[in-house]
Amino acid sequence: ISSNTCEDPYPVYPLGVSVVAGALRQAGYLTQIYDISLSASSDDLERVVKEFTPDVVGISVRNIDNVDSLTAGASWTGDSLRELVARLKGLVAGPVVLGGPGFSLIPEELLAHTGADYGVTGPGEAALPALLNHLAARKSSPRIVSAEGTSCSHIGPAAWDEFLFPEYLKRGGLPGLHTKRGCPNACLYCGYPVVEGTTICHRDPLEVVEDLRHARDHFGARDFFFTD
Repeated sequence: ISSNTCEDPYPVYPLGVSVVAGALRQAGYLTQIYDISLSASSDDLERVVKEFTPDVVGISVRNIDNVDSLTAGASWTGDSLRELVARLKGLVAGPVVLGGPGFSLIPEELLAHTGADYGVTGPGEAALPALLNHLAARKSSPRIVSAEGTSCSHIGPAAWDEFLFPEYLKRGGLPGLHTKRGCPNACLYCGYPVVEGTTICHRDPLEVVEDLRHARDHFGARDFFFTD
């Protein structure tokens, strides 16, 4: 589930969710993406969950506030996230897992605040399949599973979603695309080293071109936002 509802200054396609979903599918897991910002009604989530009957639900937390101290209370997303977790726990028997850049900044606090069962910090392509493998094998796992912050892991393909991608193009949202991630600096105002690791990792340029080509040929996309 992509939990982001902020569309200022424009809608943001949930790239991280798509990348992680693609990694899960490669690992053999049947996966469906749901985007709250595109939800037709409050009952839409319940309908999708009942139809898909997931064993595990993951929630991507993109933002925890708008980094404006004057309006922090109005933009805080923790309470709505707690409500979403409680709602899901009434719909599914399996665990609810939090992840995403916002969660990675304050994982222990958000896990405690929302009542979710597990959390994944950092890039989720490796960490989330590892957590699910442990759960499937009924092995114990830490409540928070972290990707290696100082090592270079493979950055997966965008795995554009067949339903979401055209919807974001209609709304004027530029599709984001990773060509590299990570930063070795320690600027006080920036959380990216926490979110993406402290080592700069580059994608294979041919893989980036394939993502661009597929978005152009399959969906008619002409403009992209490089999230470097």
